[in-house]
Amino acid sequence: HLRRYQRMLELLPPGAGHPLLDVGCYPGHLAVLAAIKGWHVSGVALEPERLGEPGFPDRMQAVGIDFHSLDIERTPLPFSADSFDAVFFNETAEHLAFNPFYPLGEIWRVLKPGGLMIFSVPNLCRFDVRWALLRGRSMYRPLSSPLALAFSSDMSNRHIREYCPGE
Repeated sequence: HLRRYQRMLELLPPGAGHPLLDVGCYPGHLAVLAAIKGWHVSGVALEPERLGEPGFPDRMQAVGIDFHSLDIERTPLPFSADSFDAVFFNETAEHLAFNPFYPLGEIWRVLKPGGLMIFSVPNLCRFDVRWALLRGRSMYRPLSSPLALAFSSDMSNRHIREYCPGE
C-alpha cells in the first residue's frame, strides 16, 4: 500500500488548519499524516471493538484527531453540510457489505463546494493478481491457511468487492 499512500499524501496540499474528514480512518496513519500536514482532522470508523482495537479512539484523541464511531453504510455522518475542505475515502469502499453510494452521498453532503476528495481502492487488475490467476492460483489466502485467516469473521477485515480502474 505504501505507493498508494504516498500518492494520496502528494495529492493533499498543506492544510493551514482547514478541516479534513477521514472516512474509514482505521488504522489512523493517513489521518495522523494529514494532521502533520496542517489539517484539522476528524475521522469516522467502525466501533473500536469491531476493529479489534478498543484503544483506537484514545490513540486518535491523543494526537488531536476528532474520532467518531459509526457504521458509514447506514448512519449519517455527524457533521453539517459543507463542513470539510477535504475528505479521504481510502481503502474503505472494498470493505462495504452493501455499496459505496450511501457513504459517497454523505461525503458529498459534508464536503464544501470545490472541496477535495481523495479516493482509492485496491486495483483488482493489478499485475500480481493477474499473474496469480494465470498460474491457476487465487488472490486470496489458500484454504490451507488457518480458518481465521482464510475466512475472517469480521466483515470489516474482508474485501467484499474488488474494483477495476474503469470503475
